[in-house]
Amino acid sequence: TMTKRIAVKIAGTEQEPLDVTIKPGTMASEILDQLNLPGYLLSKSAGSRQFFGEDEVVYPQVTDGDKLYATTPADVGGIDLTN
Repeated sequence: TMTKRIAVKIAGTEQEPLDVTIKPGTMASEILDQLNLPGYLLSKSAGSRQFFGEDEVVYPQVTDGDKLYATTPADVGGIDLTN
């Protein structure tokens, strides 16, 4: 199939990573909507300052089984990255 399974870890929580299945063309905002995480930012590594853009297509940038990290802008150190 053309889908990839990824896990999304919510930064700063003990919660188990959430499994998501994505398909070609899936954008970061769609993953966050699917997980009901409005206002979060997605990155490839914990503590990363490199976030996927809201409308950035994630699919070609991950491999099946990858783990991404969801972070609130506040967790990024109080810097407003939403502008």
